[in-house]
Order: sequence, then C-alpha cells, then structure tokens
Amino acid sequence: AWRRRGVRDDASRTRLSVSASAEGDVVFRMPRFLVFAFALVTVLAQAQPSVPVGVVWTVPEDSAPALADLAAMQEAGVRVVRTGLVENEAVFVAADRRGIALYQDLPVVNLPAARLRDTLQYASRALQDALARSQRYRSARHFGLAMGSDTSDPAACGYFERLHRLVSEN
Repeated sequence: AWRRRGVRDDASRTRLSVSASAEGDVVFRMPRFLVFAFALVTVLAQAQPSVPVGVVWTVPEDSAPALADLAAMQEAGVRVVRTGLVENEAVFVAADRRGIALYQDLPVVNLPAARLRDTLQYASRALQDALARSQRYRSARHFGLAMGSDTSDPAACGYFERLHRLVSEN
C-alpha cells in the first residue's frame, strides 16, 4: 500500500516528503526548499513503529528555508537527519524543539587510509569546531568521522582513535 508521487518545481528539483493517510496510504512529496545530498531513506512503520524515519539533507545557507525544511520534516515524521556540519545555531534550536536528531558528517569522503592520516589535523579542527557549536544542543550529538573511506587498513586506526578521543573529552 505504498503510493509515490513526484512533482517537479520550476528549478526541476523533485519535491519529496512522506505522509501517511488515515487509511494507511503513504504519499511522497517534497517541500520547495528540501534538498537531499544523497538519498531519501524512509521507514514508515506500522509493523516497526520504533524504527526512526530519516533523510539525508543539505542545510540551506539561509535560516528561513532551513527552518521550513525542518518543519516539513517533522510533519512528515522524520526523526533523524544526516547532513554536513551545521553552522547555523537556529537549525540546532529548531531541531531540538522538533525532536529531530542531526547526524553531522565531517567533510572527509572516500579517502584511502594514508590520506586519512594526512587529513587528521584538518579533521581534528573541524570536529573541535563542530563540537563547540553543537555542545548545548541535544539534537546535535552524533558525528560521522569519514564517509566511504578505507577503514580496512590498520593505518586508518590512528585517525579514528584521535577523533574518538576528541569526542570523548567533550
């Protein structure tokens, strides 16, 4: 009983959100400002109500569209948002108020283990800054340390151990 509906706006971006009718039908629609970085991951759960509904989102630079996106996400039942590092305090406040958890990814993507070591100083500074910005907000407690990077090589361990220590110290 899944029903999909895609609509294109003037900028040719698919507008997509998720809602459920009283009859149990699920409809996908996207608010005008909602932009996905990678994909929409949705689990609406009559069978599994405890599974979070989540999206991947690029935070708009301006507060108004970002706050409108968060309101639309809450209305659609989104509880977890994966995004890049958030710098706008209004986004943290709105996410806290709406009960949406923000999972922020460091901008470290698809690196081999040797490059992770080379990136450690940059990643450490970025994480320290993100931790300082996020510290007061319960919605901003989760961080991705490296997306798609080589974690099978033991040489990557130093990178993750150092960043783990930074998180543990805060």
